[in-house]
Amino acid sequence: MTIRVIEPPHPFLTPADIDNVDQETIDAVVGEIDGPDGWLGRAIGAQTLEWSFAEWQGRNLLLPCAPVIEIVSVSCTDTKGVEHTVDSVNYAKTGDYLWFKPVWHMPSLGCYPEAVRIRYRAGYDNRPVADGGTGPIPAQIRKAVKLTCQYLQAIGKDDLFLQVDEVDGVGRRQYVVSETAAKIIHDAAERLLGGMRHYA
Repeated sequence: MTIRVIEPPHPFLTPADIDNVDQETIDAVVGEIDGPDGWLGRAIGAQTLEWSFAEWQGRNLLLPCAPVIEIVSVSCTDTKGVEHTVDSVNYAKTGDYLWFKPVWHMPSLGCYPEAVRIRYRAGYDNRPVADGGTGPIPAQIRKAVKLTCQYLQAIGKDDLFLQVDEVDGVGRRQYVVSETAAKIIHDAAERLLGGMRHYA
């Protein structure tokens, strides 16, 4: 099974929200907790994901990286290598579940590593839950990101994020979250986010 980001979320916090913190730092902190690669196990900013697998996984599927906003498409590849898009009348969404209606028969799949592909939007969409939305980003998530960014800024160690620093000619910097920074981010945010962690 594979889950990938098709359309990433827009930043939900900017330097205007956190004094003296650049967007790269904010994005690095959010990247540690958000989406398929984040340790929180859920989508935060609204994003499009694709979950793919080799065989049908049953008729009721709990989609990874809740909360689920909507199903975009379900497609599969048959034994002849022909791709089919499942008509949306054959499935529905209830909460974070995609379920196939009893009258629909699952076609035989070809022997491919990603024979079934489910594309969906996940994250917080700022629409009221009562109206079918997933609501605003929870306050504890926003606070945890701000707190972690401020903590990293207070440390004053840019090299926590530095992977490459090249001075030949113009110069070049490439940033990633190092193991040290990842531990700081995790520890600083865990108390706020622990209750929101989604276990698949």
